[in-house]
Amino acid sequence: MVNNAGISVEAEDPQPVWEISNAKWEKQHSVNSHGVFYGVRAAAAQMVKQDPLAGGDRGWIINLASIYGMVGSPMAGKLFC
Repeated sequence: MVNNAGISVEAEDPQPVWEISNAKWEKQHSVNSHGVFYGVRAAAAQMVKQDPLAGGDRGWIINLASIYGMVGSPMAGKLFC
């Protein structure tokens, strides 16, 4: 299972971090945190039901995260000032 999704509310309306509303932050945090938790919970529940492979593994969970990954943004410096 690979967790590789999330939202970035500031991408909708780029602005300095001190101007981002609590509602936008809470939406982003809720989607990104709950999405990872629910995904891991479902994957782990399935993995413990499976017979182990030869090495004893029942599966793998990989979590990925990135901010602007390989591509920058003109607002990147302003968001993190």
